[in-house]
Amino acid sequence: MASERLFEDHHLPEGMRIATNTGKSLDDVLAAMELALEKQRSDETSFYRDLLPGRSKSDKSEPKDHTDSMNDITREEIDTKLQLIEERLDRKVSDIAKSVSDFNTANQRTVDALQNAKWWSIGTAIAVLAVFMGTLQWGLSAQKEENARFSGYIREDIKSIGDDAKEISRAVTEMKIRAESKADTPKN
Repeated sequence: MASERLFEDHHLPEGMRIATNTGKSLDDVLAAMELALEKQRSDETSFYRDLLPGRSKSDKSEPKDHTDSMNDITREEIDTKLQLIEERLDRKVSDIAKSVSDFNTANQRTVDALQNAKWWSIGTAIAVLAVFMGTLQWGLSAQKEENARFSGYIREDIKSIGDDAKEISRAVTEMKIRAESKADTPKN
């Protein structure tokens, strides 16, 4: 039925059976039961406690107080505890205030640095604008000089063309006069 490796069946009188897995004989088990029964009668301990080592005397532990009575605390002890709590809170508040102060100091340094950076950027923009305006002025003056030079060339060319036109006109007029004078002179 059951494996002997796991437990042994012991037959008790009146058809009762008990199974043990401790390797004890039936006589050892019966002797332990009788001893436990006698012990139970003497000090009202559990029968199973002796059979199973490590079990407590009863299922319920003895009631014990988890805290001392509040009537035992004196006013001085309460004052001392409250004073310690207040000191800890004061330290924490002062630490927070110091952190806020440090943050404000760092923030002010950042604002000052940004103010300096603002003036540097304004100065840089003005310098770049001045360089641009100077370059533009130089370019315009160079263009003006180039235009003047080019205008001078054009004037000279126009003057030269005008002079040429006058010469051509004079030559044409002279030719016309010669032609008329030749036409007016009789033929011999």
